[in-house]
Amino acid sequence: MGQIGEMLVVASQRVLRYGEALAKDIPASQAARKPVGLVNGKQGVIDTNHPTFVYGHLSLYASRLWLLRGMDAGSLNPDPKWMDLFKAGAPCLDDPAGTIYPTWGEVITRYRSGYEAAMKELASVPDEVFFRDNPVEASRGVFPKVGMALTFIFGSHPGMHFGQVSAWRRCVGMSAAAM
Repeated sequence: MGQIGEMLVVASQRVLRYGEALAKDIPASQAARKPVGLVNGKQGVIDTNHPTFVYGHLSLYASRLWLLRGMDAGSLNPDPKWMDLFKAGAPCLDDPAGTIYPTWGEVITRYRSGYEAAMKELASVPDEVFFRDNPVEASRGVFPKVGMALTFIFGSHPGMHFGQVSAWRRCVGMSAAAM
């Protein structure tokens, strides 16, 4: 067991607790809706990522820990439908009828189970793994080492997206998340 993984878990758990605080009181009926407000001086839909999209997108990334280690993530691997809906670059669509995205409950369950498993695994990653070359060609140019990719996946990446959920909450009239 290494020390780097343990340190990364402590930092990651802080941002993940923030994500939990943001999600806990979001009504399922509103989670896949875009807010309405002033857009260019007129009432309209605000083009922002809604919570279902954010947590669905993040649910794809917990399995990357195993991928970066050259291992299979098993049941944590995202299914192809979720990849199509939530992959980087996919559009976030307003879903008033609840027919485009999985339910809020399904999304939150998948998000939580992935990150809980990843935090347990991350704590036991030997230090030398963090210094290995990134085996994922698509991200190697930005994150040459495994540790760089893991730091982004479990820290910066969720933090960026939780900022979107925080802004969404304010747009729909919800208060700041209490931690």
